[in-house]
Amino acid sequence: RELSQRNLARLRAGRGALHSENWLWTSAFALGFRELYWLPLPGRLPTAHRSGPLDLGTPAFYDSRRVEAEAALARLTAESIAPLAAAWSGERLDGLVRAEVSVPVLTALDGPFIAAVLRRMVHEGWAAARGLPDLLVLPGGEARVPDAVPGKLPNTAFFAEIKGPTDQVRDGQRRWHDQLLAAKIHVEIWDVSDMK
Repeated sequence: RELSQRNLARLRAGRGALHSENWLWTSAFALGFRELYWLPLPGRLPTAHRSGPLDLGTPAFYDSRRVEAEAALARLTAESIAPLAAAWSGERLDGLVRAEVSVPVLTALDGPFIAAVLRRMVHEGWAAARGLPDLLVLPGGEARVPDAVPGKLPNTAFFAEIKGPTDQVRDGQRRWHDQLLAAKIHVEIWDVSDMK
């Protein structure tokens, strides 16, 4: 869904949340690995007039750029995506969606948080984003949610999986939860079946 200007202002000013299962993370991928898009590779013709390489979003992207991809992940983990976003000069990049929303949201997240998601996407391809938790809650001040258990939200960014009365956590979602928790990223399952 499109975000209104008022909701976008809330994201910039303080606590916010958005559904970000795929588009935000392909945007992070585009900014985080932008320098790898047009690397000269043996046996491949240059792709100067394209907005991304032909193997983008597949495991082959990583396979042919292993050293550079690991270096990009290490840089992102040590720093943040902000300098990479600042270096982007507005050119069209495959994967970068709704830059007016994705860039401010991504620069609000710390590098290790983004790298934890991109690590799996670069190894397995963009299809790995399926199963990511539904909701990304952005960092901000301490917040309490009335009638929720637990009712206190951490002040760091975290993921929330939204489940209704007939929903269950699927294996692909469970795998993401395990990976994110291992990277010390907070993940919650929110049962909304009792919400009125």
